[in-house]
Amino acid sequence: MQKSKQKHIVLGLVLGCLLGLILNTQKGLVGVGVLQDLVDFIGSSFLRLLRMLVLPLIISSIIVSLAKISELSTIGRLGVKTLVFYFVSSLVAACIGITLVNVFQPGVGIELELVKNDAFDVHKPQPFLTILAKVIPSNPIAALVEFNVIAIIFYSVFFGFCLHLVQERYRQSMLGFFEAIYEITMKMVEIVIKFIPIGVFALIASVVAKGGTSTFKPLLSYIVVVAVGLALHALAVLPFFLKLLSKQSPYHYMRAMSPALLMAFSTASSSATLPVTINCAQRRAGISDRTAGFVLPLGATINMDGTALYECVAVIFVSQILGYDLSIAQQFVIVITALMVSVGAAGIPYAGIVMMTLIVQAVGLPLEAIGIVAAVDTLVGMLRTVVNVWSDSVGTYIIANSEGDVTQPSETL
Repeated sequence: MQKSKQKHIVLGLVLGCLLGLILNTQKGLVGVGVLQDLVDFIGSSFLRLLRMLVLPLIISSIIVSLAKISELSTIGRLGVKTLVFYFVSSLVAACIGITLVNVFQPGVGIELELVKNDAFDVHKPQPFLTILAKVIPSNPIAALVEFNVIAIIFYSVFFGFCLHLVQERYRQSMLGFFEAIYEITMKMVEIVIKFIPIGVFALIASVVAKGGTSTFKPLLSYIVVVAVGLALHALAVLPFFLKLLSKQSPYHYMRAMSPALLMAFSTASSSATLPVTINCAQRRAGISDRTAGFVLPLGATINMDGTALYECVAVIFVSQILGYDLSIAQQFVIVITALMVSVGAAGIPYAGIVMMTLIVQAVGLPLEAIGIVAAVDTLVGMLRTVVNVWSDSVGTYIIANSEGDVTQPSETL
């Protein structure tokens, strides 16, 4: 993607905010409703285009990347590196959130009416072990229909591993089949991302038009603490890991991944952003198809640094407003539970609100308390998704560098 395309994305972001504010403040004017519907349609259509590519991209990229690995021991090594980095980065993010919310105490002294959450369809999430059990799909086709990404990844990894155990002619024929799917899907990705500026424009305009700025004012201190925590993790911790473990320039790499980060902000969905993330990692950062195709789909599903940090801040913020004094033990439970639910959280908008119910109940807070932060979850969700995708990207480069899988990018910045 050329520099002009990046400028168009930023321009779309700015113009989308301006149009959203106009639509929000001029709702009574003739034609505003029609324009709002048109913007919603364009944004949702672009999001559906991206989501359409997610499953074939995940399946083909994982199977192809694993099938191309010559030794089975390399698969295990790659998997261990991936899981270790994702666990460490998420733990650091959760600890940052806990520290900031305790130091600044944004909820102390705020008086808000405790409202029931009518903005989102909040259900009680299943226990973590139940989520873990669903990693193994009883029916792979059903997992596809239900968009159960964790189960799909498990099946794809298992399939790619077992390709090494069959006769060479079968392995090559299946590899050719999935390579064809992968190449075709990536061509589709290249076509879709040409419309990123329009998609970003419509998505941002739709969000701002519906929310405006009035809902942010009472919870400004909470938003600031979350934003500071996310910025600290994204601009200090992750760049430190990147520089220390790969010697790569964080600024240069962030520029390479900037289209994916802007897309993450616009869609608030790491899953929907995945096609763009993989494209940037391969074409703009020079990461091999093998590593990018394995690490990034896994990261979009289980690595949620931003979500872990946000969950910690949100739950303690709510407890401060309600006057609940959480003990150190209870806050430890929040960190551990936040790590678990960040793994189980779907990479879609508002998933954090749904998963928060598990943490709230784990420390004895009323379920209705979620309504306090639900009003600003859209904005916070956009911010945390950027950190989720950036963490996936940093981990992928570090792992690729350790495996010698970084080459000269095909696109210049």
